[in-house]
Amino acid sequence: PVFRVRDLAMQPERGAQREMRWMHFVGSVQLRLPLVGDRWEGVLEDDFEVRVCENELSVRCVSQDAAEYLESLNGTLKREVDPKRCWFALERDVGDPAGKQRVLVIELAKKTPGKAWAGEQIFQETLFKRQSFAWQANQVLLKKDGDGWVALKPGRRSDVEDPFTVSRGWLCTELEQGQTHELVQWRIVLDQKKLDEALEKVPFFSVFGADCSRRFFKLFIRGDEASPILLGELGGAVVPEQTVLELTTFTREVPGHRIAGTMETLPCLDVTLAKAQDSLGQWEELLHADEGVLNQPQGSLEEYEEQQLKAQRDPDPSREDWTPDDWADEQKELADAAFKEGCYRDAIVYYTRA
Repeated sequence: PVFRVRDLAMQPERGAQREMRWMHFVGSVQLRLPLVGDRWEGVLEDDFEVRVCENELSVRCVSQDAAEYLESLNGTLKREVDPKRCWFALERDVGDPAGKQRVLVIELAKKTPGKAWAGEQIFQETLFKRQSFAWQANQVLLKKDGDGWVALKPGRRSDVEDPFTVSRGWLCTELEQGQTHELVQWRIVLDQKKLDEALEKVPFFSVFGADCSRRFFKLFIRGDEASPILLGELGGAVVPEQTVLELTTFTREVPGHRIAGTMETLPCLDVTLAKAQDSLGQWEELLHADEGVLNQPQGSLEEYEEQQLKAQRDPDPSREDWTPDDWADEQKELADAAFKEGCYRDAIVYYTRA
């Protein structure tokens, strides 16, 4: 299972309200409810009805009676959201190594990005839950679709919708890395001028994205996922859900400047991964990355991980006698498969290689 980050972390970074866990970002708040037990086996995204207005969220499962378990996702929100930019999806639980358990994920887009949702609770705690209603002659309670309510369509927002802003070669100038007993950290130093140009196209919290599994990691500029900044196998296991991206600045002495002590302040992206309990301590190598791979168009992290694990299990057969047409045919088959699955950006990558 892969954990996806498409926003920058904001304090407080995470918390829980009953069974539901939440994560706090600059532009959004993500709610994650593990679907535990046999009752959820075979349930589909279409079995859920998720409705949201500026200050309220309503979630129910139409295929079974689960109102009590879903109660932690229902109520009046403490802050306002933009219903039209919210989404929900069923995803595999990154905390389950087998990848069988699933999580109901709901992302609430903040009406005011950058404004912190202070406190430990997402929903207001009230004695009585407000419910809009109207009385008919037979006293039937009516639930209205007006008043700003939006019924969310199932499915995570596709990365294909992200506009191209800038390439990694222009934006990223230096890479620093380090580790502690519990953390892995990278700092990508950025070019201020190119960052400013990118921020004319998208908000600052929408520039970068990351995908993380227990043993593999991918960092990229949104809109240019095929050319990742970092991609490879980690030197140990991590906790994917604790992946943190922060856009900040740092000050240092200008190297080689004729006036000693001259300082400069530069923008940078700080990336932090939390080591898993069985991988605490010093790693010999933080990320094993193949420069040749980074210089070629790449698909999703799932595909890269599958390719690497397959290569470790079964060494590739000799392809010394392959012609350019053979290589092109293989890439076209991968492209056709990706296109049928709706992975259009991956399909474009494969078609480009062919």
